[in-house]
Amino acid sequence: MTRGPLVVLPHRQYVLFAGDLGAIEQWEQKFGGGGFYPPPAFAWPADHRWCFTSDVDSHWAGIGASAGAIESLTTRTDVDIVRASPDRAPLGYAS
Repeated sequence: MTRGPLVVLPHRQYVLFAGDLGAIEQWEQKFGGGGFYPPPAFAWPADHRWCFTSDVDSHWAGIGASAGAIESLTTRTDVDIVRASPDRAPLGYAS
């Protein structure tokens, strides 16, 4: 795994990493410095067959993939899956 540049967006900073997906488990040990490092916010494998994103301020994660892969996820009972739609606003926190 190699460390790339710092990307600065409004209210967020990200460090880009490149490497094998299996190396995610070791990224904190390799690049950390003893501090807290949140889990990766975005993963996109080289074959671009799927992507995963999450945010520290959110209670959800997004997965982009083929219709078949998403269908497989929606049949799982061990995790809550809600299909996203460009016609609907994302689910928010309940008050």
